[in-house]
Amino acid sequence: MSAARLRWAEIDLGALAHNVVQLRATLRPGTGMIAVVKANAYGHGAVDIGRAATAAGADWLAVATFDEAAELRTAGIEAPVLVMGPVAPGGEPEAVALDLRLCVYERESLDRLAAAAAASGRHVRLHLKVDTGMARLGCSPDEALLLARRIEEDPLLELEGLWTHFAEADDAGSSRTQQQLQAYLAVLSELASAGISPPILHCANSAAALLFPSTHMILVRVGLPLYGYRSSPGIDPGLDLRPVLAWKGRVVALRDLAPGDRVGYGGTFTASRPTRLATISMGYADGFSRALGGRATVLVAGSRAPVVGRVSMDYVTVDVTGIAEVDLGREVVFIGDDGGEAVDADDLARLLGTISWEILTMIGPRVERVVVGEGSAPVSPSVSEKQLAV
Repeated sequence: MSAARLRWAEIDLGALAHNVVQLRATLRPGTGMIAVVKANAYGHGAVDIGRAATAAGADWLAVATFDEAAELRTAGIEAPVLVMGPVAPGGEPEAVALDLRLCVYERESLDRLAAAAAASGRHVRLHLKVDTGMARLGCSPDEALLLARRIEEDPLLELEGLWTHFAEADDAGSSRTQQQLQAYLAVLSELASAGISPPILHCANSAAALLFPSTHMILVRVGLPLYGYRSSPGIDPGLDLRPVLAWKGRVVALRDLAPGDRVGYGGTFTASRPTRLATISMGYADGFSRALGGRATVLVAGSRAPVVGRVSMDYVTVDVTGIAEVDLGREVVFIGDDGGEAVDADDLARLLGTISWEILTMIGPRVERVVVGEGSAPVSPSVSEKQLAV
């Protein structure tokens, strides 16, 4: 990894720790926090984020897949890790060996996990997921007791958790969250009547944790707000969340265009005046969508520069006419602050008609994640023309 980076994302672990503290303060006394670090911690880097989140006060981590959990364990992270998705057939022995909290919701996969536990002699802690209205993963409320009894019968299996997932918690005015909560509580009551009491209860996702305090159980699962973004417009505007990620590239070429000159694939932009054009080391292979051509702006030397022409796989062209101090190697901000101007994932999401979750997770692996803050290596402010040769 070179300090002379052409495309990178700066990950501010101080901002992450700040967000963890802010979010914990919103929870009811006695409620713990699961930091959701699936999808490479929403594009931020799961290992660094996992370590920082638990150091700042998160009690558990959660991921979507076994491979994501294995990455955390391989890195030496010992905190409880909940795998919220299924384990692929054949992967049960590895999952059992890594001491993970595993999700179950149907009999076939439960039996495979039981067989893996028996073969290894290892104790396995399971979280039974109930579908209360999301209609995605989870057993029906009518099936929950049968599956819970199957787990209770096996001395190597422990029903540690009961959980569900809300479909409309981002809408503070929706009645559906309370309906799902009541369905969840009804299952809990049915299990209790049968003498089954899972000790770890969790149903609140980020929006529910912040908008519906009645959904706080033993734990809540917090994702997007950890990274500095609101998961619902109804969340308290006074909550001080700080974006953790800044996304940057560099100017790798400069061109002067005459009126009538065309730019890029298909020549979709034609200069109407003498134009100074900068080519930036970022493209749709890095997560900057092709659909942003002619729509987005980036920050160059503290000014907004419009993206012109089509975004290509490796490069973006921007109009820097009239912007002083633009030279080869100049840092360009795709998400972040520069000279009093700012662009965030919500801004890009609005342009694309999508959500900030997708913008952050689209940032590709070619974009190096660089931890910034106390004790980290600074990003080189410039590089030579020779290093920029492409």
